Amino acid sequence: KQKYIEAEQNEFSVLSYDIDLSVQKDTLAITAGVIVNQDSLDSYPFTLYHRYQIKKVFDQDGRTLKFDQDGDYVEVKTENQKIKKIYFVYEGFSQYYYATRQGICLPANYEYYPVAGWKRVFINDERNTRFTQELTSDRVDYKVKITCPKSLHVYTNLEFEGEEEKGKEKTVSYGGRTDGVTVVASPYLRDANIDGIRVVYSYIDIDNSP
Repeated sequence: KQKYIEAEQNEFSVLSYDIDLSVQKDTLAITAGVIVNQDSLDSYPFTLYHRYQIKKVFDQDGRTLKFDQDGDYVEVKTENQKIKKIYFVYEGFSQYYYATRQGICLPANYEYYPVAGWKRVFINDERNTRFTQELTSDRVDYKVKITCPKSLHVYTNLEFEGEEEKGKEKTVSYGGRTDGVTVVASPYLRDANIDGIRVVYSYIDIDNSP
């Protein structure tokens, strides 16, 4: 994998994502649909943070696909089937970036959804081990739905498309074209337009960030 990463041998790219995020009590459940630009490869390598355990992978026709998940790296095997769209069903949590019923912090440089190719996830330096700061993909189309408690104020770098409420939960929809999706949510978040820039902030931290 290290040689593969260094050579950056990506045989395919992603054209679009269709991602459903559901916040459980202390875990994140995700179904991610990925449209790829190559339909006849023997296998498709992806990067997905290792704390998310894949339950099932299937194609656009509902056919189950075999896969290997080894740490942060996933290989989907096609067995000579024509592939247009790959669906991943998985769930888990991270001790670094979280998604719980109390709040969400999922930055765009963190592989919480499958990214094409095997990417370097961590950087080791003299100070510590940390996530890489590179964005996770090229600019592609995204459709993202987030199901969470109604008390959370949700923000992303995508365009707001709609909201539905059911009981104590809501499902918020976003869409757009970007090179990575950041999702943050909290009961204490607010936003303001400052010189044409949308700023998201915590209103309980005004003394420190006036």
